[in-house]
Amino acid sequence: MKLLVINTNRFDRNGISITIMNILRQFWKDDIIADVVASTIISPEFKKEIEENASLYFFQSRNRNPIKYILSLKKVIKTGKYDLIYIHGNSGTIVSEILAAMPFKKKLGLKICIHAHGSETSHPIIHKLFRKFAVSQSSCNLAASNLAGDFLFHERPFQVIPNGINPNELAFDEQVRRQYRTNLGLNDDSKFVVQLGAFTPVKNYAFSLDVIEKVSQKDSKVRFGFYGSGRLESKIEETIVAKKLQDVVSLQGVSSDVS
Repeated sequence: MKLLVINTNRFDRNGISITIMNILRQFWKDDIIADVVASTIISPEFKKEIEENASLYFFQSRNRNPIKYILSLKKVIKTGKYDLIYIHGNSGTIVSEILAAMPFKKKLGLKICIHAHGSETSHPIIHKLFRKFAVSQSSCNLAASNLAGDFLFHERPFQVIPNGINPNELAFDEQVRRQYRTNLGLNDDSKFVVQLGAFTPVKNYAFSLDVIEKVSQKDSKVRFGFYGSGRLESKIEETIVAKKLQDVVSLQGVSSDVS
């Protein structure tokens, strides 16, 4: 089987992209040909790994010039003669990928699979206009959760595929633990709590800081680390200062070493 896996979001260290990379690694491990389409941005780390295992097609025109993107993607599908187009997205904006793939459903027997990852969209009008048409063309509906599936597929059936990780990567190692705690300047009796995720409203860092404020009043030995980046970073920093939590909460940036 030959697949074309399409990430409709930024291909950097975010939840959707990490999930896609985990899926791709399993495909490649099973000797399945799984090429990749990325748009807008892709991290050098992911780019290198993909190019070592598959063909990578990168387009900056998806949002800026959707017609150009659709025509370019159509050419990739025609040339590659894929069996399945595996689209990862949040909303009805996946209509761009659907329009590119539709001509080959009969010509090549192409199948379309949609994997829903979220329950909100930055493009509500496009979502409302094209959602129903886009999902009507899919023969395989997957979702990261019931909430994500209901948001994109509505009345259509779908299967939930929980986001998974390799547990071996998270196996406890006392030596590694001590090294990281030393690097973070933590005492042996300190507790360290991590929140990992983009600095966006859906991750609810404002609530976390309210909780942290109360916890720090009861236990002065607890420290918190926020790992991520995003448009709310400056607001989060301001809240940390306003709550006088500079010695309690640290912003650790984006990490490629989550385990």
